[in-house]
Amino acid sequence: MAAVSLLSKTPPKEKTVPSLPPIINNKGRKVSADSAKSDGKNPFTMPPDYELFTLRERERNLQREERAIERKLPVHEKPTYASRMNKKLAAVRQAAMTPESSSTDIKGFDQASRIHENTQFVLATTRERRVEKEDLNNYLNKKREMFLMQYSLGVKRDEIQKLEDIAKTEERKIEAAEQYLEQSAAMFDEFLKENDKNSVEAIKMAEAATKAKLEKVAEIKRLNSQVMAIKSEISRNDDHLNELKTYRQFLNELAPQEWHEVRKRRLEEMKRASDATENETLDEEVYFDNPAQLLEIFTELEEQNLSLIQNSQETEETLDEIKHSRRSTQDRMNYEVQVLRFQISELEKMIEKEEAKSLELETKAKLFSFGEYKAEDQEAMLSTLDKKVADVYNKCIGGNEAAVSTLQMLTAIEGRMEELFEELETLPVEKVESAEKAKEKERRLRMREQKLQEQRLHQEERLKRALERAQADPKRTTGRRLVYRSEPPVLKHQQKHIDDQREKEEEEMQYFFT
Repeated sequence: MAAVSLLSKTPPKEKTVPSLPPIINNKGRKVSADSAKSDGKNPFTMPPDYELFTLRERERNLQREERAIERKLPVHEKPTYASRMNKKLAAVRQAAMTPESSSTDIKGFDQASRIHENTQFVLATTRERRVEKEDLNNYLNKKREMFLMQYSLGVKRDEIQKLEDIAKTEERKIEAAEQYLEQSAAMFDEFLKENDKNSVEAIKMAEAATKAKLEKVAEIKRLNSQVMAIKSEISRNDDHLNELKTYRQFLNELAPQEWHEVRKRRLEEMKRASDATENETLDEEVYFDNPAQLLEIFTELEEQNLSLIQNSQETEETLDEIKHSRRSTQDRMNYEVQVLRFQISELEKMIEKEEAKSLELETKAKLFSFGEYKAEDQEAMLSTLDKKVADVYNKCIGGNEAAVSTLQMLTAIEGRMEELFEELETLPVEKVESAEKAKEKERRLRMREQKLQEQRLHQEERLKRALERAQADPKRTTGRRLVYRSEPPVLKHQQKHIDDQREKEEEEMQYFFT
């Protein structure tokens, strides 16, 4: 009774209605059961299939964020493997003790259910736990949570089964596609085989066509060679025919004139009768029937040809002789003309030289006769000149039997000199040059001997004068010595010019008067 009274006195506990676990709506957000009930919507609506993957991706993102936060922590705050496992066990224990947290997190409930299935783990965790009596409300709340968890697990299993069915359907589609690809590959292989077969047949047909073409080309070449052989034979026969026609024409030309006249009359008669066949036979008719006739004509022609050849040879010989004589005469006349022209030019040069010499001699004669020499001296000089001219005349021409004058003797000497010059030009040049060199050498020797003789005479005169001065009585001068006025110095080049002029005059005197 006391117990009953105690129980009756104790105030009744308020009935706590357990709150429903949060439900994830279609948009992936957590919504409480009360709010879902107040909204009047079914809190157990299943999200679409594509949102399951977004939930999984969201959980992975949360795990990545947790790992990133753990990496940024200091070393002494970073968790270890044991601390992470203890944290998971604490979460499981808290989920077992507080049904609200277990109902809010489906993943934690799955882990708790897996842990409760392990008997050793349950005994280890509940060994030191104090067991308290549970009332009816707590029991009902737990049952409700268990129902909700089982319901969520069933929904998940259905969804997994649905996804498996979809995967099987996709696999069947993939298998069908593979079979279609295999069929397409088989059809493509058959197409390739058919194509190879067609290509082989086409190659065989092309080879057969090529072989036939080569045979046709060989046949065409053979026919072309036959045609060329026939054409060459035709051309050879045509040449032979033309040659025979020329022979026939030659024989017709050898025929006598009477036969030509008879043949001409017959042709006119045939033309009047207009018979073509007889005209052709008449054209082919030949005068000569026997080869002996041709031999007779050929012998006659040969004799005529021989006589003509002999006459032509004789005329050619006479023509060659005439040409040779004409050529020799022309060469001789050309040579004589050249010689005469050369002689004329040489004579003109000699005339110019002689005229210059005559002018020079005339001037010298005028100088000699200009009061410096007396008439007696001039007469003596002229007489010596006459003697020299007469001596030269006697040596060159002969004796002076006709007693010609000096001028006539000089004219004769000049004529003789011209003749000698003309003969000198006809002589060989080598002999003339050798004779000139010999004469020049003799003249130089004579001049040298003459100079030596003059030097010896001059030396003798000097010695004679010195001897006379030595033998003569000395003259004594009385009075002041006479001193002549000094002459200006003589320039060397003037003295040299005077010496050259004097030597030139001496050479001229020796040339003209010796």
